[in-house]
Amino acid sequence: MPERLLTSFSESSSNTNPVNKIFTNNSSYARGTSISSLNNSSNVSSFKNSYSHSSNTAEHALLNRLSTKSIVPKINYEFCKKVRVSMALLGILLLVAAIFMLSFYLPKQYENVTKKDETNKKDFEWDKNIYFKDMVLNLANNFSKKEYDNQHNFALNVFFGELLSDAAKQNSTLIKKERSIEMTFYDDELITFTITKQNFSEQCYEIHWKAKYHTKLQDCFDIKNSHWFGLGELFSQKWPLNKVTFPMTPFLTSDFLDKYQPKLFGGVLEPLIVNSVGGGIYVADYVPLHVSMNDNTLSRFCIKADYNNYHMAYTDSLSNELNYTICTADNIKKVHKLLFDQFINKPDGVPDREMFTKPIWSTWVRYQKNINGVKLKEFVNEIKAHNFEGSQIEIDDQYSSAYGDYDFDTKKFPDINKIIEQIKEAGFRITVWVYPFSNIGSKSLNHYKDFVVVGEKRIPGLTEWWDGIGAIIDTTSESASQNFINRLLDFKKLGIDGFKFDAGEVNYLPYMYKLNTPQVNPNYFSYNYVKIASAIPGNLSEVRVGYKSQRFSVFVRILDRSTIWEVHNGLRSVLTAVLTLGILGYPFILPDMVGGNTCNYKPDCNYKYKLNRELYVRWTQLSIFLPAIQFSVTPWDYDKDVVTLVQNALMIRKNLSDEIYKAACEAKSTGNPIIRPLWWYWPYDKEAIITDSQFMLGENFLITPVLDQNVVLHQVYLPVGIWEKQWGERTIFNITKGSFHNFIVTLSDICYFKLVKT
Repeated sequence: MPERLLTSFSESSSNTNPVNKIFTNNSSYARGTSISSLNNSSNVSSFKNSYSHSSNTAEHALLNRLSTKSIVPKINYEFCKKVRVSMALLGILLLVAAIFMLSFYLPKQYENVTKKDETNKKDFEWDKNIYFKDMVLNLANNFSKKEYDNQHNFALNVFFGELLSDAAKQNSTLIKKERSIEMTFYDDELITFTITKQNFSEQCYEIHWKAKYHTKLQDCFDIKNSHWFGLGELFSQKWPLNKVTFPMTPFLTSDFLDKYQPKLFGGVLEPLIVNSVGGGIYVADYVPLHVSMNDNTLSRFCIKADYNNYHMAYTDSLSNELNYTICTADNIKKVHKLLFDQFINKPDGVPDREMFTKPIWSTWVRYQKNINGVKLKEFVNEIKAHNFEGSQIEIDDQYSSAYGDYDFDTKKFPDINKIIEQIKEAGFRITVWVYPFSNIGSKSLNHYKDFVVVGEKRIPGLTEWWDGIGAIIDTTSESASQNFINRLLDFKKLGIDGFKFDAGEVNYLPYMYKLNTPQVNPNYFSYNYVKIASAIPGNLSEVRVGYKSQRFSVFVRILDRSTIWEVHNGLRSVLTAVLTLGILGYPFILPDMVGGNTCNYKPDCNYKYKLNRELYVRWTQLSIFLPAIQFSVTPWDYDKDVVTLVQNALMIRKNLSDEIYKAACEAKSTGNPIIRPLWWYWPYDKEAIITDSQFMLGENFLITPVLDQNVVLHQVYLPVGIWEKQWGERTIFNITKGSFHNFIVTLSDICYFKLVKT
């Protein structure tokens, strides 16, 4: 079990430990008995005294003469010589035994301390005591128990203290304790470093750096020989994560579609990452975390504690800390479970069942901001006329008189009560788009200015978002949160069933903001926004942000997708985003609308920018297997064949709806994702680990969608098991070793398999 870390430290310093030197060479306990004392042997007179009781005086006198002149000296000499030799040997043995016992016993009574001023500089080297050249660190028997790529790989190859100066490395101390190692470094300031074996698992260690507030702390992990998964939503959502390259960046929720933000992090983040050879990392929430991947052409994942550029995070501490837990296990699934069970909350409920079984119909892409009462009724009538079901109609952008005023613009919706009644009679529920902003000029900004985030001089802080400039609700204020909830509940009285909560990312906080309740991590602003959404009755809420908010039973929507095939925010990124958020503890994922945002963010966009027919169909064929599906561009915008293809796809979803909902209910007790990577079941299979185009729906269905354009020959990877093909001819595949198979496909083919037997 994981004793290697402590052993490595011990081995590296045992030869130079001054405490050991003191005990071995100087301690009175180690000297034993003096050999010279053996020369003071007993007098041989005891030999002659044995005859003192003889009654024969003559014989006695003769014996005395013999004893003094010849016989007695000879006998005494031989006897003493033997005694002296024997005693000398015995003394040497006792001395050796004493030294051995003392060297074994005494060090256990003291902490083993190595101080620079007591140790030869040549013997005490940074590389030997902590860095270990490449600082290869594995906490579970040091090697992965299975071969991967025909070679052993270290679960975690760590580079500690990347930013320490050479002087600090040399001016250091080391303390070894029963369950921890502590080091201190000094170069103008004191920096401490501790590795502690975690109580919840012998396979896990807490790593803790501490320094002054301004000091940056950084550790890195070699990623060359392993594949990594986790962290959260990215613009380039590649799977595995180590395919991505990005510089050191604050780990804060962000809208990567915002023109002022880098195309990097999205709205859902979790500081959890695991790798293919059984290593995993979880960073404490109070760390001002920055992360990088493959930066400066180095194959490394790095984490840094740095308050610079950290969006005004609150701390009452004068120190900076980098605190995280590392674990290892036999494989990726096991290490994921170790960290997940310790740090991730499970959902406290399951969202509304109909959202899993029937599609959502949104006005956004089809109508953009031009939605009104007439178009809304037209939309509903078209859905019914083409015999499509729906869980709800979602009314999106610019239905209100001003952004922040939750009402319906009477010019666009002159009789909203009647419209809502007609929609309900058609069999649909109604959800409405909401957001945390109150724009300049809105009634809400004037009425509720005490409930928004303040900026400099304690006045309402203004921020720019995609629909103007306004203030943002302070989600950390209990009164502001309750006021926002009450406003939405009043709005709901019109007959609205639920809300689509947009935005909520940290990047929308105003400059020099001050929250009502200071947060050690700005991401808790997003957490509290999700908390507000979960408070709305009906279980229909959806959000697009998340940070440690897995316990709330809401749908989490991935950010808008571009209408392209690629993984850079296109079709391929839909699956990889769902997989990533699933392993981070968010099972209830709502993908973006089928086909993505057809405008691809073109200015003055209108509905004439219609997406490619094949892309639309393939997008649908993927989405029917995901936890929820939503349309805005409609199948009848193309032709009858597309309508038929989409209806056939939705029929498959209907047949699998029990499987989807069963997995959703399971997530409440286990936290398991509904959409699972192949490594969830085949953690030692190389192809299962890296595939980014296949997944398991629950336990029984292997989904192998076509995600590329103009595909005629579709390659599928089948892991070990007995599989039944679910389209065309129902062929059985008995796979004893994972292998690739090619299938001729047409646009109508929806490729998936049922697991008959493992």
